Amino acid sequence: MEALQGERARTNRRPVIVVGGYGQVGRRIARGLIDCAREVVVAGRSERRSRRAAHELGCRGATLDVGEPGTWASAVGVAGAVVVCVDQTDDAFARWVLERGVDYIDITAGDAFLRKVERLDPIARGAGSTALLSVGLAPGVTNLLVKDCVDRLDSAEHARIALLLGVGERHGDAGIEWTLDQLARVSPIASLVPVRYPGSAASTVAVPLEIADQHVVLRTQQLRSAETVVTLESSRWTRVAVALGPSLRWSSVRALVRYLLPRVRLGSERCAVVVEVRGALASAPHVTRGGFVGAREVEVTARVAAKITDALAERRRPGVFHIDQLFDLKDIRAHVDGRWEFSDRASSTLGPEVSPRWGRSRSSTTTAGS
Repeated sequence: MEALQGERARTNRRPVIVVGGYGQVGRRIARGLIDCAREVVVAGRSERRSRRAAHELGCRGATLDVGEPGTWASAVGVAGAVVVCVDQTDDAFARWVLERGVDYIDITAGDAFLRKVERLDPIARGAGSTALLSVGLAPGVTNLLVKDCVDRLDSAEHARIALLLGVGERHGDAGIEWTLDQLARVSPIASLVPVRYPGSAASTVAVPLEIADQHVVLRTQQLRSAETVVTLESSRWTRVAVALGPSLRWSSVRALVRYLLPRVRLGSERCAVVVEVRGALASAPHVTRGGFVGAREVEVTARVAAKITDALAERRRPGVFHIDQLFDLKDIRAHVDGRWEFSDRASSTLGPEVSPRWGRSRSSTTTAGS
């Protein structure tokens, strides 16, 4: 039995269930896994939508509702891994999956849920299964960039993560709902932070938002502090979103915005990330920086999730991990189309620094895969 569990801990090429596999992200993850020659099952609450997506992708479909335990066994079957692309409020499904020795991958951006799954580590270790969290763009690529910046320092204190999302991209219902939830919590007098994203000579304002990566990297990279700020398309759009945010608490306004967003193209599909980590190098304050600019956040998330899920089959370890605990930035760079920038510079402080020149530095630039 120990030998069998050891072999399962090293490799897992059994079928992959993509829960929410007919959604914007899930469908792309399923396609990416099929392109990696993996056997895929598209699953979700709607039998009709699951079957239709499976037919279009050339794979199997199944009915699975993470809130209905009676649907789990027949859908998961002999799967080796489950990729979850839907929001959950409790860890019941994750616990059930891990108890059966099946690997669990989740793309959620909510830290409260991620903490619940982290507490399942003893269960995963006992069953020989792996849970991998923070898989996507943010969290995901952002965590790997923080890790890369930390590794270039002797010691690290503070990370600031900035994320730019184009408002012209088509998102699924869950993605839209999450964005509206975040904006509804923003104060109209929130402090806006200037950021220079890769590929741009000018700074753009960003607003602090509650994304899991800023909390996760405190636990995985042993930082003293971290924050995440977000730009919606441009400085103008970000200021408009901040001003209108409180009105999204009204159901009528929220319903109108939810209706319009998928139907009205207002901007670009650009997405970008820039990370700065402050710490010490050779006993002196120093800043390391890394960033990426590309297009279609949904596509980036799906590519990262598909690549990491496939790679996990050969790199798995029993337990619960975040992406930056099992993988490095080099593992995904060749699979994400875009422009990457990396730099470092001396600093006057080890900790957080609020400056209108945040993000400005002389940087080296590379393209994906180089």
